[in-house]
Amino acid sequence: MKVYEFGEKNSRIFVMFQCAAEPWWVFKASAEAIARDFHVYLFIADGHDEQGTEFVSIEKNVKDAADFLRERKIMSIDVMYGVSMGGASTIRFLATEDIPVKKAVIDAGITPYPYPKWICRLIAVRDWVEIMLATKSYTVMKLAVPPKRWTPKGEDPETHYQKIFDFEKHHFSPKTIWNVFWSTNNYSMPDPVKQEVLNK
Repeated sequence: MKVYEFGEKNSRIFVMFQCAAEPWWVFKASAEAIARDFHVYLFIADGHDEQGTEFVSIEKNVKDAADFLRERKIMSIDVMYGVSMGGASTIRFLATEDIPVKKAVIDAGITPYPYPKWICRLIAVRDWVEIMLATKSYTVMKLAVPPKRWTPKGEDPETHYQKIFDFEKHHFSPKTIWNVFWSTNNYSMPDPVKQEVLNK
């Protein structure tokens, strides 16, 4: 895991968890904007951190983030944000960690699937095949995620997508992609969830 910090002079804490299969700099502009008012910690998961690591699980992602925050003596978080896989990390963090979070924004966050394991494995295989193809074929990537829809305003779609494709082609291993989708769809949650979490 790699952590990027922005707005270190600010006292309020904003934690960001990324989505799967995206480079960290996709979130840089948002982190910089939020850093006008918050001290932002942008957590980049194993397998995405350009350090030769492999993604293991949502559980490890959350524990590593919480341990990092505790080492920094951060005992309260003003805002936590997570998108997709990051939303799953946010949900797991709220349910299992003892660092209070005042507000959480869960953007398309994934909760554990309630299906039988064999169905979950079929879904994971489908997701793995789709992402492996998209990270190895520029044409498939553009068909799956149309540049005109997803390119940030003000950027050239071809330049933006080529940069992302070049990153994904060289940084996401088959093992990381499998673990990302299996864990994001099937991570563990306490049962029951703590009442104070349900009351937030």
